[in-house]
Amino acid sequence: MLDNSRSHRYTFLGVAELLEAGGAICVRGRIDEISRRGCYVNTLNTVGVGTLLRVFISCDEEVFAANATVVYAHDQIGMGIAFDESTEDQVELLSSWLSETCPYRDAKLSLMQA
Repeated sequence: MLDNSRSHRYTFLGVAELLEAGGAICVRGRIDEISRRGCYVNTLNTVGVGTLLRVFISCDEEVFAANATVVYAHDQIGMGIAFDESTEDQVELLSSWLSETCPYRDAKLSLMQA
């Protein structure tokens, strides 16, 4: 289970694939922000609040996977996703992405400052 304490959100460059728990819906999008508790996915194809998902986030040839829930949605803009549960190795991968040394963390800020 992922830590549910308050977490700092970071800008992040990654790609998300969201599968509805029943497998009927597959949504792809771009990660805008990420934290230990969840992420924001930019996508034109949103699903309803409360929808249970299996989330796959790809970055630099690595994939983080977790069960998740849609906590809010902006129609045709994106969705806030809360991570519900993941394996220990996946939690460690997410932690490495959130570390200060990860080149994909705060990448958007660096690009805008250049």
